Amino acid sequence: MDSGTSQRTAGVPHTGTENAEAMRKAAEHSSRRVTVPFLGTLELPPTDELAYLAGVVTLGVAGVVDWPVVAVLVTGHVLAHNRHVIFLRDFGRALERA
Repeated sequence: MDSGTSQRTAGVPHTGTENAEAMRKAAEHSSRRVTVPFLGTLELPPTDELAYLAGVVTLGVAGVVDWPVVAVLVTGHVLAHNRHVIFLRDFGRALERA
């Protein structure tokens, strides 16, 4: 932390709303939105998650991994990601109340 930052924020309490807004911006920054004709706007996961999912599906298409295993890996990944999102949402709400 530089001295300019500490001087600007010294004695000024941070609000939960500022923290929640920062978390919202970070979440928006890490996701992509794609408009698909006839389907509307789809929100895609971050690039690293897309790469993982594409890799698993590619292994299934190449026959390296059986499709039931691909389904389990993708489902597990999606469930873990959803749990992480729920945790971050609850954490953001707690910051807003603080």
